[in-house]
Amino acid sequence: MGKAAKLPDHENQRVATLHRLEILDAPEEEAFDALTRFAADIFGTEIALVSLVDSKRQRFLSHHGLEARETPREASLCAHAILTPTEVMVVPDALQDKRFRDNKLVTGEPNIRFYAGAPIIANDDMPIGAFCIIDTQPRPPLNDRQQHLLRHFAQMAMHEMELRKSREDALKRNRVLESKQEQQQRLLSMIGHDLRGSFNAILGFCKILSRLDPEKEPKKVLEYVDIVGKAGDRAHQLMDNLISWTAASFQDGTPEFQMVDIKGIIANAVGAVRHGAELKGVTIVDESQAARIHVNPEQIETVIRNLVSNGLKYTPPGGSVFITTSDKADGITVTIRDTGIGMDAITLGRARNPDIGASSPGTGGEKGSGLGLLLCRDFLKSHGADLIIDSQPDEGSEFSFALRHGEAAD
Repeated sequence: MGKAAKLPDHENQRVATLHRLEILDAPEEEAFDALTRFAADIFGTEIALVSLVDSKRQRFLSHHGLEARETPREASLCAHAILTPTEVMVVPDALQDKRFRDNKLVTGEPNIRFYAGAPIIANDDMPIGAFCIIDTQPRPPLNDRQQHLLRHFAQMAMHEMELRKSREDALKRNRVLESKQEQQQRLLSMIGHDLRGSFNAILGFCKILSRLDPEKEPKKVLEYVDIVGKAGDRAHQLMDNLISWTAASFQDGTPEFQMVDIKGIIANAVGAVRHGAELKGVTIVDESQAARIHVNPEQIETVIRNLVSNGLKYTPPGGSVFITTSDKADGITVTIRDTGIGMDAITLGRARNPDIGASSPGTGGEKGSGLGLLLCRDFLKSHGADLIIDSQPDEGSEFSFALRHGEAAD
């Protein structure tokens, strides 16, 4: 096999730099093949390679004159070349070099005799591979001008890799942007439809109520007032979520954090949904304790309000929604538990991976947009937290998340 190269200094960082380029297993590209063809022509060699040295293998981004696309690292001559990043490694006759005379790439195909490799240096000065020229016959060492030219080929290969990464990153950003725009369009269309439905119900039943005699038709009056109240709560929640989502969409960077009392945030969230709970006949039990946390208050209040509203939605009249906090060394865990209908495995999977429009009707026929859980997930992510959901059919559901004491998320 020959003598394998020792590991370079900063090997882990070097490999990480190579992997960040996301090019190791990329399909062959003409830009790199043009470089190796030109190099082989200029230097008059049979083989020219753009070689990337990974932790266990040597991968050829371009392989002019050679069929193989990779070899084990222990057989790689380029793994030796990256040990001296500022120099071109030249081997006039590999059979006469004790490092390589027993190497299987020298004693067998492709029968390497002459080798010259210029390290490919990334922007952080890490050598990720080599641009090399190879011949099956011994050759004299490269002169200074030839070494300079080979270094230039290595620089051009690195430049092309950076351009490729920039193009790929731009495409990814465009795909994310397009997906976000599509999501926004779906969201606005759906919320617009739901808001029109809610307001139409409010206006329509208000007109009917104006024509009813409360003394003669008290049951109808109460029934229609209940409908108006539910439609109003629905519209209010939709508007709140839309405003929160819009504010987050236009926010640049990390939201502003401040020290606040978690019990105060919970009280505000409960106050916003208590009317709906009273209309439905579900009790909200706030068992939270005072504790100081470093959060964005608006986002955390939105999370708690949505989770309590979710509990109200899926809990029949006479049931309860409980809010508790547990103060631990590393932070506060907030838990919202209901005594509702719970979720089967399929519904639980949708709740854990929410999407716009993916929402089941509540026990009172309440409609959902799916936006609430999406907001919860995104807002908690900005706090370095995850939403944990547990549920069983007919046994209610439990939502919990942990917030750290006295410091913002990384």
